[in-house]
Amino acid sequence: MNFEINRSGMFSDILIPEVFVTEYLPELLPNQVKIYLYALYLSSRRLKIEQDDLCAKMGLNTSEVENALLSMEALGLLQRKRSGIALTDLKEKELHKHFKQKTEVDVDNSQTNMVRNKRRVAAVQDINNRFFQGVMAPSWYSDIDSWFEKFEFEEYVMVALFQYCFDHKVINKNYILKVAQSWHLKGIKNVLDLDNYSIESQRVREIIQKIASKLRTGKLTEYEEGFVRKWVLEFGYNFEIIELALKKTTKRLNVGFDYIDKIICEWNLFGLKTVAEIDNYEKNIRKPVGKPDEKKKIEGSSLRTGYGEKDMKDLIDL
Repeated sequence: MNFEINRSGMFSDILIPEVFVTEYLPELLPNQVKIYLYALYLSSRRLKIEQDDLCAKMGLNTSEVENALLSMEALGLLQRKRSGIALTDLKEKELHKHFKQKTEVDVDNSQTNMVRNKRRVAAVQDINNRFFQGVMAPSWYSDIDSWFEKFEFEEYVMVALFQYCFDHKVINKNYILKVAQSWHLKGIKNVLDLDNYSIESQRVREIIQKIASKLRTGKLTEYEEGFVRKWVLEFGYNFEIIELALKKTTKRLNVGFDYIDKIICEWNLFGLKTVAEIDNYEKNIRKPVGKPDEKKKIEGSSLRTGYGEKDMKDLIDL
């Protein structure tokens, strides 16, 4: 039993692969575009045409048509055969180009590579279905493949990368690449790395919220959040210790995070890791900042006036 659509040829549609628009169209000349589109039409209707008729139909001479066909063949848009010209399935070509199985000289590794490639194809298909409704542009395939190689992400991490960007309502290549680079710098490669990073990130977010609440700023700037990440992730300080530094700003006006960072960096430099150690250091060891001793005052004055220390003493006695 055959089912047919009763549709006039005048109102039929010609399907143009999206990869043609994104990957090939910018490189084509007007004559090449004309011939390719007309070839799509002929292919969809299974029509034949002689080259002379094609020249007349397109308003081109034989040399122009021949040059256009040669150029498109070089780009991989078509293949010239004895029986005629066959248009390339561009979608299939892109998939084979970006996900062809990589063969290794060492036979022992070939099975491992095949398994890895299958997992990657499955991950990309999952990304396509979940975040692009099954119509992901072909250029994404090459980008994802290159990110696998560049950042050494496991398949779960690659899917999680897209999920993170999707949750932040930004699915574009520049943003995804920026996040991927950030994860790579933090040493994220597998699911364990990602879980540890998620736990640390949640801890930093909670401390940032507490600091903003204490300072009554509503929200910290990106620059200020960078300070907090350093205190928490690099120095290993919790909110209880950071709060000690915050309290030192209560009696000062117009004190920014630079001042708080200076205090916390000093504690870290001296290896102070507990509240007790910091309290002992502040009470018994640390000298108040911005209060030079008398000797430095005298030395500073002698430098400014040209008098020596003995001369200054004599002037004071007068």
